[in-house]
Amino acid sequence: MKEAITENENKQTIWSIVNHLVSCNENWLERFKAGEIVLNNAINNDETFSLTPDHLNDFGWRNTLTRLEIVFSDWRTVLEEMKKILQQLPEYFNAPWWEVVSNLSIHNAYHIGQIMLLKKQIRANEGSFEYTVSMLRATPLCSLDVVSREVMVYNILDD
Repeated sequence: MKEAITENENKQTIWSIVNHLVSCNENWLERFKAGEIVLNNAINNDETFSLTPDHLNDFGWRNTLTRLEIVFSDWRTVLEEMKKILQQLPEYFNAPWWEVVSNLSIHNAYHIGQIMLLKKQIRANEGSFEYTVSMLRATPLCSLDVVSREVMVYNILDD
């Protein structure tokens, strides 16, 4: 959990990025299931990165990881149905759902890359031998496949 709350020079933490991923994926999954986009301007993107001080413990971290696992699993289940994937969304730039889901996948990949970079920076600052060894291995940042992304998140956060 220590790595999850360690801030970089931009005040980012692994935990805050995971919170953002959970929030975005839960919101877009809800929209996908409803078959419509209702943009909620009351949601401030910066707030999706926030941490609740009284939840910064092992239980809170495990709960956050469980929420991420559940939302990725739910996406996998919903996408297997694929009935809506070609539907146009006039309320969202007339984009088809497949473009929206593709954009969300790229968004996830970007933030998972951030998490990996933060973790490697933290370990470098601690002089971790494991960091040095991991830099010598060719490790993919992530996969755009929902299942692989789920596995990669746990590899990033739990080793």
